[in-house]
Amino acid sequence: MAGKNLIIECDVALIHAAYLLTCLVVEDKRLSNNAQDPEAQAIAEAIAAVQANNRIRKNSSLPPLTEFTMPFMTMKGAEPTMYTITVTADLLSAIETGSYPDEAVVVKRAMPSWKVAGQFIVGNNTGMEALNRRRIIMGDLDAFRRLVRELRRPLHPMFA
Repeated sequence: MAGKNLIIECDVALIHAAYLLTCLVVEDKRLSNNAQDPEAQAIAEAIAAVQANNRIRKNSSLPPLTEFTMPFMTMKGAEPTMYTITVTADLLSAIETGSYPDEAVVVKRAMPSWKVAGQFIVGNNTGMEALNRRRIIMGDLDAFRRLVRELRRPLHPMFA
């Protein structure tokens, strides 16, 4: 992919008034097990969002970030899985040149509380139909919202 410009589109993006991307959501659209993994797509979109944010910062006479932790999530039906990836200048440079980064890229995935609580299946449904699961999932989403707010601080002076 080195030397090629690609357009990556996510399903939902949280964009601040300064047009800075602060969070991404990618829906799992797989119809079969042979389709692409939504995690890989979401990781690519998170990295692309950091590249876009650095372009916006440059156009706003701000220096590009040398490191930014981008929060993102995938949705399988009504079940979210939350992630963060720390995108470094080294990683962005490696992607642009088609080489490997010098340091490992770490993607952190949060174990959903409803899985930790042992509520893998409530009745015959797997979404938010069961009230107890809905409360747990909404609690996870609220915690993720607070994380997004905290992680966006380095993007622009207005978030400080």
